Amino acid sequence: MKNRTQPFYHSKYTFLQLVDKLPTGPEWTCRLVHFHGNLGLLDENDVVMEGETKELELWMCDPVACIRELMGNSAFDGSMAYTPEKVYTDAEGQTHQYDEMWTANWWWDMQVSHFSSFDIDTHLKIAQTWLPAGTTITPVILASDKTELSWFKGD
Repeated sequence: MKNRTQPFYHSKYTFLQLVDKLPTGPEWTCRLVHFHGNLGLLDENDVVMEGETKELELWMCDPVACIRELMGNSAFDGSMAYTPEKVYTDAEGQTHQYDEMWTANWWWDMQVSHFSSFDIDTHLKIAQTWLPAGTTITPVILASDKTELSWFKGD
């Protein structure tokens, strides 16, 4: 154990001070949500609470602020796609490859081929009303996980 790596902080307090200096993303907000009646909620003894009210905390961030944070984060430079692409596995362009969101038909249809049946002047007029200049569609996959990582009790 003589060659064991020593942490660069000396106590939990100094470690948490370092954590507090890390860059932060969008602000978290908390809303109290009240559930009434028999919703299958369990009390501390795993007994179904019928006719009772349970107050839960719902922690959330503004999804638009999260997207802005992700898109503006330099750590992801070169890792994001802002335009759809048609990718084929063969030289003839017969076998379409779908492996990333930007290779899907939906994004292509919304941003590119939506206007392909028009002449270029009509295409530009429609594109200017459909998508403002310099914009791109930003598909977002949202997910939620009810896993409780901590009970915030200090342990």
